[in-house]
Amino acid sequence: QEETLQKPLGMILESVEENPGAGIIIKRIDPHSLTAVMCKSEPDNYDICIRDRILNVNGKDVGSESYENVMQMISDGPDEVRLSLGRPSDAVVIRWNNGISVAAKSGDPIKQIAQDEASVKIPYACYSGGCGSCEQSISTGKGEPRRNIRPCCARVPKGESVIIVSPSEKYQPAYR
Repeated sequence: QEETLQKPLGMILESVEENPGAGIIIKRIDPHSLTAVMCKSEPDNYDICIRDRILNVNGKDVGSESYENVMQMISDGPDEVRLSLGRPSDAVVIRWNNGISVAAKSGDPIKQIAQDEASVKIPYACYSGGCGSCEQSISTGKGEPRRNIRPCCARVPKGESVIIVSPSEKYQPAYR
């Protein structure tokens, strides 16, 4: 998919960890940036996710470009930046209340995604699911009823393409 974003992008980009010459990924999105505000205002838009790979910048293929070259293209380019993004077909998009989406893998720990990638601070007391202080409500966006999870011990489920996470009625997380 292709997205047109205003500078500053409000994203941290980095080289693909497994293979530094294999491209650039979105490592973090500032929850207060225009990018996050745009995503939050379009609740069904999952086009920009943390972990997405940048394939193209302003019409130029950057799949094998170095981090420095990609950043230079973005810096030297116009105020509106066109990015073509890609993600694995088996990715599960986890959408948070703050407008941040993460292209996760089945089995990834939800607690780690919330804290380390989505800038969501969820209160934890026991880290085993027993106390319920971290309880969140999730839906799949398919019209199914919402259900509660405890991120301290929950993992990204298999077989879903989108998971929407919201504070449960019981607890409200603080967003950084």
